[in-house]
Amino acid sequence: MAGVSFGKALRVSGSMKLSVGKNSAITIGDNFQLISGRMYNSIGRNIKSCLRADDQSKIVIGKGVGMSNVCVWAKVSIEIGDYVKIGADTIIVDSDMHSLNYLERRNQQTDAVNAKKRPVKIGNDVFIGTRSIINKGVTIGDRAIIAAGSVVTANVPADEIWGGNPAVFIRKSE
Repeated sequence: MAGVSFGKALRVSGSMKLSVGKNSAITIGDNFQLISGRMYNSIGRNIKSCLRADDQSKIVIGKGVGMSNVCVWAKVSIEIGDYVKIGADTIIVDSDMHSLNYLERRNQQTDAVNAKKRPVKIGNDVFIGTRSIINKGVTIGDRAIIAAGSVVTANVPADEIWGGNPAVFIRKSE
């Protein structure tokens, strides 16, 4: 598929949704593993994974990354470092997807284009627990851990464990 490149030893279990817009790219490193639907991961049930880079956006995924039943949707930029593990049913987005102005939301032409967008960056060796949501503008530092079910709206420093809705600091990681 145009706009998609991947390294060696790509493994995808199940079928997934892959979408690349104009002037966009999805780049995946070596030893990437994706689980998608078909109950390959019981926690993810039958949810299909989705990697979507809309027009003029990019998704960059490092080496040794594993994901289960995820949605990664870029309107600007989402970067995921090396050796990251992302739990089932996690959503990573770099946009609100819709305008926060109700009048703009009424019109399909003005709605999405006026949504706030900011890049997401996830460092190396990060672990994101199942059913978490990573929102626009967030940077997660190396070796950080995000507890299951968290909604991350603020930057997470390296070597820290965060959790909750909204996610807050819990303690330093080991």
